[in-house]
Amino acid sequence: MNTDFGVVMEKALNKKVPKLVATPADQRILIFEREHFNFFPEQILDEIEKQRPTFPDLEKVDEIWILETVFYRPGAHIQFDLYKGKEVIASLRFQGETLTGRSKDGMPALF
Repeated sequence: MNTDFGVVMEKALNKKVPKLVATPADQRILIFEREHFNFFPEQILDEIEKQRPTFPDLEKVDEIWILETVFYRPGAHIQFDLYKGKEVIASLRFQGETLTGRSKDGMPALF
């Protein structure tokens, strides 16, 4: 595994952003998977901001979600978190393929 986090994020942004903005869409959602316990969401978001000048097309991205799969095993719990700045403003939780929870602005939301 490459230990230079900036290089890892640059590679991911190079791969994801051009493809995302080239796709016709009403809304563009960028998703990063957090599968390693030693990388925190804040690090991911900070690195995106550091690299924003190199990736001006990030301005065309409407939302950035982080998929939490640190302890994932097939059929287990996963969670998607939507960030605005460094604050989680929405979450979707799944058990396997079933949506089990949803929140918006820190409050549980109805399905």
